[in-house]
Amino acid sequence: MSVAVGVQVAQSLVVLLISPLYAGVLARAEAVVAAKRGPSVLQPYQDLAKWLRKGSTVSDQASWVFRGAPFVAFACYLTVSAIVPVITNEPLPLAFLAGTDGSNEVAIIEGPPGSSLEQTRELAERARALLATVPEVTSVYTTIGAGVQTGNIRSDLAAAEVRKAQLTARLLAPDRKRRSIAQIRIAMREALAPLPGARVSIGRGTPGEKMKERL
Repeated sequence: MSVAVGVQVAQSLVVLLISPLYAGVLARAEAVVAAKRGPSVLQPYQDLAKWLRKGSTVSDQASWVFRGAPFVAFACYLTVSAIVPVITNEPLPLAFLAGTDGSNEVAIIEGPPGSSLEQTRELAERARALLATVPEVTSVYTTIGAGVQTGNIRSDLAAAEVRKAQLTARLLAPDRKRRSIAQIRIAMREALAPLPGARVSIGRGTPGEKMKERL
């Protein structure tokens, strides 16, 4: 858990420290496009340093909304940096995004055309035994001919066919994993390499995640 908390803190610090540089690069790019010299990419840091050296002047007539607005705005930016992964693809402790769930991983096994239900069952059982050899996998739940229940709307993956099997691998807790989700997916693909004539898909089908290999 301490590693996850460290990643969370590093994530927020990196986002807050790099944001002014990003703004500076955009301002410089806009100036170049307009055939102007433009400010330095470090200008936002200089502006922040200048503003921090200044004192605050608040009218006696100002309400609590005026006084609290800057803190609320900063808290919003800090919240975004805490829940959206930037420096890692591992789930963050404070993140609530569904796509960051690393508690399980899915493998889709598709047998050769014309495979019977019994042949698919034997193929899925071999795949289950192979996935169990991955150190981060604690258990494997297998379904055959029931379609792919991963939220993917592609009809070719969602079709219920007897030659398809879905294996849901339960993974270790985040603080016990020694490898990232991407590395675990690669290990799962390598573990399933001995399957003869099978088409293997690793992942849930979201962009940049699913890997396919025909063995």
